[in-house]
Amino acid sequence: MGFDLIGRKPTGERGAHFYNNNRWWWALWDYVTHYCRDILTREQARWGYLNQNIVIHATQAHLMACRLHHLREAGKDKEFEHEMQDRYEGIPCRICRTCNVAGFRVDDLTCSSCGRMLENSVLPGSAAPFSTKNVDAFGDFCSQSGGFYIC
Repeated sequence: MGFDLIGRKPTGERGAHFYNNNRWWWALWDYVTHYCRDILTREQARWGYLNQNIVIHATQAHLMACRLHHLREAGKDKEFEHEMQDRYEGIPCRICRTCNVAGFRVDDLTCSSCGRMLENSVLPGSAAPFSTKNVDAFGDFCSQSGGFYIC
């Protein structure tokens, strides 16, 4: 399970589709909504965490791409990546074998995606669901998407 972002009027191959699993999308969307809150509406920021076919318009996508580029140049994505690594250092996550979603801490009893018990889950190691490469890929998608749907 995850998030598929579909370009509304893609101008290049990278603008047609972007995918993240739930864990990676939620961390990326935290970053985006923190730094792009003046670009997004409250509803878009709030509902972007869910698969509800939220529309991000072309102008907004372009502004987000520019902002993400400037943040990259300022090193903000690297700072956020280090913060995430520090926050998750040594905290194992679980991968639900029912729906294959990762990012559930050991003390959680049920998968927040499918609702099944995590007794039949695996521990892949510590979870730091954020990377500058993912931000770059998302920025490329935004710049070439012509706006997009969060599905």
